[in-house]
Amino acid sequence: MDYQKKYPIAQLPGKYVLAEWNRGYKDLTLSYNGREISYFPSAVKISKGIVIKDEELITIGLKFSERPMMLDLIIDGYHSPVNGMHPVKELKRTAPVFWIITVFALLVALMEGMYVSMDMAALTIVTSLNVLIVAAYVISAIFVGKGKAWAYIMGFCVFSALFLFFLLTLLLRINMWSVLSFIIRSAILGVLIYNMRTAVAVIRHSKYASRSYNDLLDS
Repeated sequence: MDYQKKYPIAQLPGKYVLAEWNRGYKDLTLSYNGREISYFPSAVKISKGIVIKDEELITIGLKFSERPMMLDLIIDGYHSPVNGMHPVKELKRTAPVFWIITVFALLVALMEGMYVSMDMAALTIVTSLNVLIVAAYVISAIFVGKGKAWAYIMGFCVFSALFLFFLLTLLLRINMWSVLSFIIRSAILGVLIYNMRTAVAVIRHSKYASRSYNDLLDS
């Protein structure tokens, strides 16, 4: 075989599935403890994803990741730590969303500060709240970049709460800018809701997390 790769099993520390194949993922063979699990003469059958059953490992899902293209194994519902589309790696890729939200929050804070600049008491309150909001987004961006699900959930909750507050005040001042802001906020919220499944998957996979796996995911 031209290539081989070991896929650690999250649920079974020290155990792995061995994948061997020729160029173009031809003659792909999967084995566990020296026992052949399955053989695929070409990549056609697994190009759209496939699940095979095994008496010891229950189920083994095979699919190709896109960034970069590589074979991923999902064993009994849990990603192997070396998968290109492991939930932790996928969550890290959402960090730029929170940096965008941070910039958006800073712009809103500046506009609100200008609006209440003549009232020192109101300016102090508004500024304090905006500092906390921006700080929450920065923390979310940093720790989501490290694959932390709690940071994603925190940022999501802050953004959702502010979105609901924005909706309550929208009817009081409908204009071109408020409508544009609504469209932008709705688009961002849609992205956050879509990626929430990744954060949930990270929490689920943390059941079998260990230092050795985290080192692999950080590499």
